[in-house]
Amino acid sequence: MIETTRTSNELRTALQLVSREVRRANFDEDFIECIGVGDSACNFVANQLDFQNTPGAECMTYGYRRYDYATGDWPADDTQLERGAVRVNSVDGTLEFHETGNCASADEWIRITDPSIVRITGFTIVNDEGDDLLSHTQQVSANLSQAVRKFRVRLTGYSCRVGPVATCAVADQNQRAVETTIRVRNDLIFETT
Repeated sequence: MIETTRTSNELRTALQLVSREVRRANFDEDFIECIGVGDSACNFVANQLDFQNTPGAECMTYGYRRYDYATGDWPADDTQLERGAVRVNSVDGTLEFHETGNCASADEWIRITDPSIVRITGFTIVNDEGDDLLSHTQQVSANLSQAVRKFRVRLTGYSCRVGPVATCAVADQNQRAVETTIRVRNDLIFETT
């Protein structure tokens, strides 16, 4: 019971960290003003949320504008976005974060989970339920549309009932899965032609 609870807690904590970061995707202080005035000349941030669902190479990337306290201003364009990426390292079974948002980067990944406590075996991102898309788009004015982004993330992993996790026999693995639905707080606003 204790091992099951610990495994679930480790997975849930990792998923909460990912959720908190990804909910900020596409933040742009102009987007509320754009909806309010219906101005097609707004400085839109291009979509910065992307999923790579290749089995064994699942990765999520995101980006958002962040106030630059050094200059006392907001970044002028998409090149100055804060970025991030999350993936599973299948070699050591850890969930990892990368600060440049590059899934293909070979180094500088930071572990979110501890491989001596829990091994991550799956990181699944789902944008639909059968025929129903969790995300949807609606037109908000003659020239603007708003995309509400919502998706489900599932994290699976195991701890070991006996001995170290790295050499745990399948019969001793305590398999668990946690899942959450993430609603990106900042809707994507884009010009409709």
